[in-house]
Amino acid sequence: MSKTDAISCENCGLCCMHMRTPPFLGPTDPEFVALPEALRREYLTWIASSRIDLLDSRGQEDSPCIWLNQGTGQCRHYASRPQVCRDFEVGSEACLAFRQQATLSGSELSGACLEIEGVCEGRR
Repeated sequence: MSKTDAISCENCGLCCMHMRTPPFLGPTDPEFVALPEALRREYLTWIASSRIDLLDSRGQEDSPCIWLNQGTGQCRHYASRPQVCRDFEVGSEACLAFRQQATLSGSELSGACLEIEGVCEGRR
């Protein structure tokens, strides 16, 4: 078994902890337009109440995605998540970097620690 075979998204969510919002490029983004009406409304309501610019994500990188259930580490709207989220691979270099950074900063993974030596040692 390779080191990445033991990795699971379950109870993690670290890849979503810096997003603040799902990465749509505004109300005309084809992925946004394809969302169910209730999700578009939820998203736009949050944007309006937060007074952030959809096209200016600076300063958002330290906030969890609004769709992330921080208790479970899972996306609340998994079936409707944007393509960039679908393309993010468990066990990829970026995934491991997020997990390593969380370990170095003292952050806790929600529960499903890695079975990879050096990344999550002693975090059970």
